[in-house]
Amino acid sequence: MTRTEFKRLLEQNGIDPNIVSFDNSVSEGYCLRKNHFRWETFIRERGIEYNLMGFPSESNALESLYERIVRIYRSDNMRIAMQKRIEQEKFMSKKTRETTSCVDSKYNKESFPK
Repeated sequence: MTRTEFKRLLEQNGIDPNIVSFDNSVSEGYCLRKNHFRWETFIRERGIEYNLMGFPSESNALESLYERIVRIYRSDNMRIAMQKRIEQEKFMSKKTRETTSCVDSKYNKESFPK
């Protein structure tokens, strides 16, 4: 995988490719760099590097980083979609209860002839 392919795949999944730094800059987020004889991927937050992984080629590093990022963003998107669905179901359930209570109060037992 090349950097161009990597960026294109991120965009196709609705992920901003600018969340990845491709050099040893100070920026925070996902990073890819060449370190002597290997390629490294890691997450930098507040100047500290986390989840450092080494790879023999840039292509291997990009594939691993892509899989990790997409997995994280997909799970986030699924969580957001589930929350929206739950909120919608609660809203619809509330609407149904309100409609039912209006009908019940309008046509209570006393209004029907015996």
